[in-house]
Amino acid sequence: MVVLACASLTTLLKNSKKTTMNNMFRLKSTLLTQVDNKWYYQGMPFTGVIFFDKEDSQIAPFIVHNGVITEPYISPCIESPPSIMQVDQSALLSPDCPYNEMPSCWNDIRLCYQDKLYAGMVYDFVEGKCLYENYIDDDRYSGNYITWNTDSLLPVSFELLYKPAGLTYSYDGFRVDEVFFSYTDWRNMEEVDEVRIKYNPVTKKIGEFSATKSVLQDKPYTSCPIPLPDVYKMIDSYQTFTFDEFTILGFDKNIINEVFEIWSNNDSFQDVKKLLIDGLDGLDGLANFSIFNNKQVLGSLTEIILMGGSSLETIETIKATVTNLKVRSY
Repeated sequence: MVVLACASLTTLLKNSKKTTMNNMFRLKSTLLTQVDNKWYYQGMPFTGVIFFDKEDSQIAPFIVHNGVITEPYISPCIESPPSIMQVDQSALLSPDCPYNEMPSCWNDIRLCYQDKLYAGMVYDFVEGKCLYENYIDDDRYSGNYITWNTDSLLPVSFELLYKPAGLTYSYDGFRVDEVFFSYTDWRNMEEVDEVRIKYNPVTKKIGEFSATKSVLQDKPYTSCPIPLPDVYKMIDSYQTFTFDEFTILGFDKNIINEVFEIWSNNDSFQDVKKLLIDGLDGLDGLANFSIFNNKQVLGSLTEIILMGGSSLETIETIKATVTNLKVRSY
């Protein structure tokens, strides 16, 4: 029988809340040892998330600090901490998808637990290490998920949509040469605040960037429940960006003039050959559009692609102004 070295389970559940955690081990209890009511991993007091196996493949996860269980673990996938079922993926079956293909088609399949459609948390493990967290809501939609790197303790990717708060966090670091992150506050659909960034973590070159001024000033993206300090550092350094050969840019009218002036002075566009851009209506007049003819600023540029957010007047003005480049719109 497992002894939980903490206050009573009833008290813990009553006081439980979602905790923003540093990236840490997430392990089945079978990988740990318990000595004098403390949990150890590889001879050291354990700090991380411990998953206890219950009957019928159900899971009981807890947060552990320095060997002592302190509170139940509530996955960032869950919008709020209700009393929900939590199971090992091995307990789920689908009439729509083979078991070994389930992680690649979560949103397209029905999941059944003990012959009934399932809603709740799903955890997948590799040799006792948590690889995957997924929340299936009452509509059987699997939108929120986290994939973990079981060796580095860092996330590989995640999608976290919090409907009551009107917030979305998205991250993809699967490729060694590309990192993507986005934060969106869509509580006011007429003035959505966001930041999107895609960059090469080796060369530090930016392949995509869009942002609203308020997000760059207030940095609300740092509230992401899964800390991403390297991503935050990249966003914070936006004034000294160097853009990749193909770059996607998007802006609101409150910041486009400011950032274009900064990047032009810092030679940020020196390697850009193809530029896909949105939000050019904020540039102040014809003189600013002529920046695309400036070979000292955009010496490698051969093509501009204007996204649908620019007005027809802006598109036609740019086409008339920038005569030495290929200009397309869609």
